[in-house]
Amino acid sequence: MTGGEVAPLAAIEPILIAVLMTRQPADWAFTARIWSDGVRRTIDRPWSKIARAIHGHGIPTVTLDPISTPYEIACHLVLKGYWHGYIRSDESALANAVAMAYPRQVERIRRATHAPSRASAAATLLEQLIRPGFDPAQGAEATRRYVRRKASIMVMEYRKGEAPDRYPWTQIGISERRYHKLLPQFAQKVNGRYVLDQDDVVARMTAYLDRVDQVRAVRAAALDVLRDHGFCEEAARKWLQRHRPEEAVNAWPRGQRP
Repeated sequence: MTGGEVAPLAAIEPILIAVLMTRQPADWAFTARIWSDGVRRTIDRPWSKIARAIHGHGIPTVTLDPISTPYEIACHLVLKGYWHGYIRSDESALANAVAMAYPRQVERIRRATHAPSRASAAATLLEQLIRPGFDPAQGAEATRRYVRRKASIMVMEYRKGEAPDRYPWTQIGISERRYHKLLPQFAQKVNGRYVLDQDDVVARMTAYLDRVDQVRAVRAAALDVLRDHGFCEEAARKWLQRHRPEEAVNAWPRGQRP
């Protein structure tokens, strides 16, 4: 205040109070900040490191833009209530809110996975949103992209389970993650994409993994022999670093040879 007058307000932040109306007195209520597209946000903050702190002690923030629907805003509020600990995981409003806010994604999951109902498909999508892997403060459109990507991943995972022989990693018997880690050893990348004969790659990768398993089995057997001969665990592993596993049959600790 200057000279008995109130200083002009430089900026305000819209606030929404959410409260459970089905009980009197209410069990809980929380305040959420409303951010529109005009708000500048820090998008390079390490979300994985601060998410738990924000959900535990921060103020919920709902982001919206001109195309945000009432159902979408309501869904964000319900999810914020869950993420910040006001709503329990068994609350039916969670799945219902997701079904109403993202009908196209829920219907896609229902058709692709042959779910018995929209509610079942929405509950499946909700499982992917229980712990957000992105910073919601990036904006409403970023949230929509995240939901669309999660729906696509769920459809893809379902199809993999229904037709496992279509995928090379299931033919080999390894995870998709390990397959893609090994792929650079067996195929060349041209213009950002691997050029390969799938049957040839499957055969060569299977043979490679069989050799790896055989080497691992021989090494494990040699360790067992060394332990039986009196080597401690550390000494046995050091011995194998300097000798071939086949020589373990005649190896004994110093001064203990029979």
